[in-house]
Amino acid sequence: MINEQELKQIFDSLDLDKDGKISIQEITRDHVTTGVLPRLTGTTLSSILQGYDSDKDGSISFDELKKAVEQAEAEDSDT
Repeated sequence: MINEQELKQIFDSLDLDKDGKISIQEITRDHVTTGVLPRLTGTTLSSILQGYDSDKDGSISFDELKKAVEQAEAEDSDT
């Protein structure tokens, strides 16, 4: 289980322009994907963003990421 401080550190490392949101452009930057995330296609990343972008602004806020992680951990604990 990931704690909020660890999640915030991950979020901050992905939020390259420090605007409080993670955009698809930030996720696909080479220096981010090689160090933090596996290579994903633009279609996969778009699907991820759409799935967790609850306010539909085209990016993921920390609260949206936190909610997604909490839901995933709850689903994992149910199995």
